[in-house]
Amino acid sequence: MAAITPRVPFNKTEDLPFTAALDHHQIAADVRHKLELPCWLGKNKDNPALKDFLPQLKEHLLGCVLGQKYCGDQESFTPQEQNSLHIIGNRIYKHKVMCVNYTTYDLQQAQDSLNA
Repeated sequence: MAAITPRVPFNKTEDLPFTAALDHHQIAADVRHKLELPCWLGKNKDNPALKDFLPQLKEHLLGCVLGQKYCGDQESFTPQEQNSLHIIGNRIYKHKVMCVNYTTYDLQQAQDSLNA
């Protein structure tokens, strides 16, 4: 069984509109490149980087949904609370580029692009 890559191939296009300086980050609204979570996790079950991926993802998403400030890797939700979060279609989406706006050490605004 071949591993499924979480990257969007270089030859695929993905439009990323302008990112306003006040936005923390931006990714495209494109949903063409999806990962079916059960299939992806199953095909990559021996990858140590994906150990506890789904519970950690749900932990992170629940904190975001409930407006909790991120304070580290501590667990703050029970497995029952994590299971109350349903990921629609059991899929997440791959993106080619993510733009991040930030303030530099000399208080200037800057932007970086991340490309997996």
